[in-house]
Amino acid sequence: MKLPDGLFKVILDNINDAVYFVDRERRILYWNKAAENISGFKSEEVVGKKCSDNILQHIDEKGNILCLNGCPLTYSMAHDTNTVAKVFMHHKDGHRIPVVVKATPIKDSSGRIVGAAEVFYDNSQVINLREKIDALEELVMLDELTKLPNRRFIELNVKSKISEVKRYNRLFCIIFLDLDNFKSINDTYGHLVGDQILRMVATTVKLNLRYFDLVGRLSGDEFIIVAEIPAKEKARELAEKILTLIKSSFLVIENERVSVGASLGVYILKPSDTYKSAIEKADRLMYVSKKSGKNIITYEEDI
Repeated sequence: MKLPDGLFKVILDNINDAVYFVDRERRILYWNKAAENISGFKSEEVVGKKCSDNILQHIDEKGNILCLNGCPLTYSMAHDTNTVAKVFMHHKDGHRIPVVVKATPIKDSSGRIVGAAEVFYDNSQVINLREKIDALEELVMLDELTKLPNRRFIELNVKSKISEVKRYNRLFCIIFLDLDNFKSINDTYGHLVGDQILRMVATTVKLNLRYFDLVGRLSGDEFIIVAEIPAKEKARELAEKILTLIKSSFLVIENERVSVGASLGVYILKPSDTYKSAIEKADRLMYVSKKSGKNIITYEEDI
């Protein structure tokens, strides 16, 4: 399989979309600069390896590992067709990034399929406006470790949403998320790895919410998600998606995969709520998940 020559390599290294080539065995032969930027993996770290070797580890929204069944590259080569899919890619820092991938087969001069090319781009809806980040930092509303909104900002946001529930009858859910067995990670691998896990979870959740939804760090390994929903069942779908992506995120520490689970409580805001009552109710639901075996979700209707 012929790799891009000097001119085409310069072009590919200066486009915004990530591009990589694989052979028939899905061994990576070329990896452009945008692929490095989006995935966190440098070219020298991945060229010569298969994309399933603790690198991209694509999954779908249900957590199915596409490298084992459903790989867009494999489908493209097997059926001689272009393939487009929305997947969740493993970043080198452990979190999951929503990306759109486009795979196309590559043929030699005789028409034989010798590999495939994949183009992918970040599909997150996060707004990364520097001015907004600066404003939050000036108001001391960002958590220093995760760069998420902190407790103060969460409180202001929830109070604002309660007002919207009262005035406009809008529907919001609060998801109280607490990591499972986080202390054992700190005890086993140290607090630096624990901090990496917190950042991994924070980034995974942040990148997979709409830009107008909120995820903040309440304290320690506790996070709050506030999202507007069109109907109550959408809160269930969102919580299941978030838990799936957290469970499938991982760090590689000395060739060992380190991951974490979470217990979630999902509460629908009521007009009678205060900030304190809403957080306490979501917290109680999360605690039911902890007592019921961890790594699960508890909804109001469950109790």
